[in-house]
Amino acid sequence: MNRKSSLLLLFLLCMATAFLTLLLRSASNSLRRQVNEVSISSLQREEAKDRKESTPISSIEETFKLHSKTAERKSINSSLPEDSDSIKPVTARHNLNCTKQQSKVDYLHEPVLYMNNSCNYDPCIGSKEIKWHMVTFVKSAASHSKHRELLRRTWASYRFVQTARFDTIYVIGSAEGVEQALVEEEEKRYHDILQISSSDSYMDVAKKTLAGMQWASENLPDEYFYSSADDDMLVNIGKVHEVIDLYKATAAEKDWPDFPIVCMYELWKDSGSPFRNPKNKNYISFDQYRWPYWPKFCPGGMYSTSVRVIRQLWELSRTLTPLSTDDVWITGVLRQKLGMPDQMVVASEPRAAEHFFGFSKSKTDGVRGFMSHEWDSIFSKFKDKYLCKCD
Repeated sequence: MNRKSSLLLLFLLCMATAFLTLLLRSASNSLRRQVNEVSISSLQREEAKDRKESTPISSIEETFKLHSKTAERKSINSSLPEDSDSIKPVTARHNLNCTKQQSKVDYLHEPVLYMNNSCNYDPCIGSKEIKWHMVTFVKSAASHSKHRELLRRTWASYRFVQTARFDTIYVIGSAEGVEQALVEEEEKRYHDILQISSSDSYMDVAKKTLAGMQWASENLPDEYFYSSADDDMLVNIGKVHEVIDLYKATAAEKDWPDFPIVCMYELWKDSGSPFRNPKNKNYISFDQYRWPYWPKFCPGGMYSTSVRVIRQLWELSRTLTPLSTDDVWITGVLRQKLGMPDQMVVASEPRAAEHFFGFSKSKTDGVRGFMSHEWDSIFSKFKDKYLCKCD
């Protein structure tokens, strides 16, 4: 090989070496970039993890609550009937956490009939021993004087049945003008009116019930029995006497801590659903009560329990916002919150009370002597008991 060929070969080797060096450097740079990207990505993940771990617990809880409410809203709406008038979005929980104590009801007139013990010395009582005492609070309206007169002439006229004493108090709202003047006259004649300063409208009926509960809590002994009734009820007080005696024995036998709530008119076991249509007079919004079904309760016609239970329910009611449907609110919602189980909401079998509209086809409707025949029929079922009126 001559010198010229040797120089050419050396030149080619140098070029090949330079090319390989450049190729290796490029590959090294590419690998370094990939490693850096992986490192940066890993670092970002670690930083994100650190930020997540350092998120305040309250923020996490708020997020959880938000998702819970969304799921809860979907669940409730899916369980409601497919009725465009009844399906409304859930906007808040049932307002059972009101911390402001509700004000007491103001009385315009209080009943003095209970205070008057002259009836205890009536000759028809004799030496008979009174074993228990019931006071029935009848929700009425100032304009319903005829309803009250009918009750005073029928079941509410009997003050003693067997060994029990019965008193009746009529709870009405405020009135004006001639209507209030008639109430004043009625109160002076009978002394059985508990009139409160609240409106007499249907939407304020819960206040009347609470007024009766408040007055009972303030004036009656725990061992007395309390009843709430509507002013369109005919009551078989002989049956009431039997039912109270029955559940007194049941409560003692089963060692219940308190007397149960007895539905004298009807017991709703299947509860039903709140009315969600704003056009219904019993409309309940989701703000007021979020659950799709009512608890077990006594419809308002008539129910009874002890004054001890009523005092507990009334004291609890003062911490909550009332529902307009007072019967389900008191014997269902409040009763559950008090801790009284469903087994202690019981029924009179058969009914001890009936609504007037159960006699809507009465031939005496609208004439003098209205309901007299129907009352005679009810009275015949317990007239064999020892009875006494007190005028």
